[in-house]
Amino acid sequence: MAIILKVFPKESYLPGEIKFSFGKYIMIFYLLIILIGFFCQQAYAQDENHKIEKYNKETIYLYSDFWGEGYVKNGQIMPLGRFARNLEKEIADSPSAIRQLQKARDYKKIAIITGTTATILGITDIILQLSNTKYSHKRSISIPLIGGGAILGTISKLYDQSYKGAISTAIWLYNRDVIRED
Repeated sequence: MAIILKVFPKESYLPGEIKFSFGKYIMIFYLLIILIGFFCQQAYAQDENHKIEKYNKETIYLYSDFWGEGYVKNGQIMPLGRFARNLEKEIADSPSAIRQLQKARDYKKIAIITGTTATILGITDIILQLSNTKYSHKRSISIPLIGGGAILGTISKLYDQSYKGAISTAIWLYNRDVIRED
């Protein structure tokens, strides 16, 4: 007795069976995913371009050269002004930046006062050394004048560095607030 096996080719189906090919649908699915990804990427890129334009237009950074200090906003170099008064007008919308700017001004005032006092002490010493008057305590006055001038000059330089750091922090706080507005 022989067993007869009926082998159906791949394409033949039993009656009533529905032919369903996953190959076409998988290709359509992949194509849809690619198209959706492309359009989402375009929308995201446009949003990023808007953010970059806003960042370049509205943020500030410090600028310094031989002629003095300033800041750059929207590609234009602006002077800081005395005690950063011009900068204050630009960052007026950021309360945290204004508080930091006030600290910077306080540092600058101390730096100016100590620097001026150091200069006065140095000039006083020079005048005493150049004067033709002879008195015994001339040298004993010169050493404290030179020492005091050097100490006050160092303090002035340190406060000036603190001023620049506080100005930089104020600008950073302002830029952070500008970016947060989105």
